[in-house]
Amino acid sequence: MKYADELQRELSNARGRLRGLELYAQENPAGPTPPFLEPMRAEVHSLTAQLAAYTIKDNNDMRNVFSDGNSRPRFGGASTANLEGMVSRMRKAMTETQTELRSLHTAAGDRKLDSTQQARWDELTELQDELEGNLREAEDYLKQRRAGDEVRKSWGAVQVSPTDRHDSNPDPSDVARMDAGQARDTALRLLDRSAEHLTDAQKADVEKLVRAESTPDLDATALNRHIALTNSDDYRSAFRKLTGRWPSTVVPLSERENAAVVAVVRSSMAEGSGSTGGYAVPAFLDPTIVLNAQGSANPIRRLARNETITTKTWKGVGTTGVTWEFVAEGTASTDASPTVSQPSIDAHMARCWITYSIELQSDAVELERQLFRLLGNGWDETVAEMLATGSGTGQPKGVITALDAVSGSEVSITTPGSLAAADISKAWVALPDRARENAAWVMNESVRETVAAWGDEFGNRSVDLGGRLQNLRGRPVYSTDKFPAIETTTGSANQMVVGDFSGYLIAQRAGMTVEPVQTVVDGNGLPLGKRGLFAWARIGADVVDPGLLRLLQQ
Repeated sequence: MKYADELQRELSNARGRLRGLELYAQENPAGPTPPFLEPMRAEVHSLTAQLAAYTIKDNNDMRNVFSDGNSRPRFGGASTANLEGMVSRMRKAMTETQTELRSLHTAAGDRKLDSTQQARWDELTELQDELEGNLREAEDYLKQRRAGDEVRKSWGAVQVSPTDRHDSNPDPSDVARMDAGQARDTALRLLDRSAEHLTDAQKADVEKLVRAESTPDLDATALNRHIALTNSDDYRSAFRKLTGRWPSTVVPLSERENAAVVAVVRSSMAEGSGSTGGYAVPAFLDPTIVLNAQGSANPIRRLARNETITTKTWKGVGTTGVTWEFVAEGTASTDASPTVSQPSIDAHMARCWITYSIELQSDAVELERQLFRLLGNGWDETVAEMLATGSGTGQPKGVITALDAVSGSEVSITTPGSLAAADISKAWVALPDRARENAAWVMNESVRETVAAWGDEFGNRSVDLGGRLQNLRGRPVYSTDKFPAIETTTGSANQMVVGDFSGYLIAQRAGMTVEPVQTVVDGNGLPLGKRGLFAWARIGADVVDPGLLRLLQQ
């Protein structure tokens, strides 16, 4: 028999396919029934039954732990961590059961359930009742067990510690007391066990962040505690409820879920507050933590220096450098003390408001996951535009905007409206030696195509088999539609940036927060039959070393 996690993934995929077939059948009532509809229903029922077998085994195991044969609770049997694992799996089974019940209800619409649906409905409601009873018992038992653990811990019991907790569900009270090493280790374990949806590059980025040392701009321990708290099973379950389908502000959270939410709200990383309706996005779903710089379609994000901060402002140290000199014997040396500055970059708030109808909420498959995917994609798109041309006032300063204000970083096109090979050479020659080793070119795709079309007589560029420009002066070329298109008139235009983009710094304030709005109203205060999701996050950017970059313009 397959593992429960694998069964759950297969069941989720099968339900999505079944829902698509059912929607097709509803939209085409006069057409033939899709031939795969009934087999897909059978597959969903089979997978649910297999998953239920695990649940029944967990229930029986739990009964054996709770009872010594005389229906009296006892503290023997499974360890706290094992019990937490069983409880976690039963909670997941409860969610799956409720999802299938909702799917059956939606599929039937205004009609009565047919015999097959009714039989499955009865099975699921019986399973749901059994799960609810066992979960209540389990949570009461675990509460007593943890209370005993706390007493033993206070007496110095070495076998009771935060690391004994179930790896994917650390206790909030333990996390709050973790030192830097414990918080880092817990975050790394969660990254290993609870981030299957991340790519290898994303995991590597997050691991680098988790292992980072604290600086004046980054409280690494607070960040790792935030990761541990927001990626626990309890918080993720609570977050789904708080931002999901509950029709009122009264959301039925378990004691563990409520404790997890309270712990996140109290943590220094939480920008929102439960009293105002804001809830931190689980870290491994949070685009401000999972930067995805390596896999981003935004070349500036990939090339720039990315810094994650837990403060409002990134503060660095800049210098003009030190000049050495050769002098005659016995001659006084010239004072070569550098001019030291402290560049700073503020993190500005970006906001997003999404509305969706109650009907869509009821009908869409995995709506919550789709909404958060939209939030992440929209965040990436907005940030990409700001990193190119943001004004720097109430928003990040784009690399073009910043360089356009530094005369020493500007290179003029010889003949306005007629970009030529000589202009590429001018920009390249204008770079200092220290910028060429790691230099890259960024431009609009139309500019890239113009350079590619110059032909082989321009011997300092290379194209692939499809004729697309890959390199200039041996350095890689990137394109983005956020840069200005090719200019063929004599008007002002910025055409490309070349240089070492480590001179452009992005300061990402860790933590995105969302606030669910259960009823959206019109200008008269009347309900529109819609729900809303309000999200906010903070980011800043600016050029910190203009000497590393050149802007080719006319």
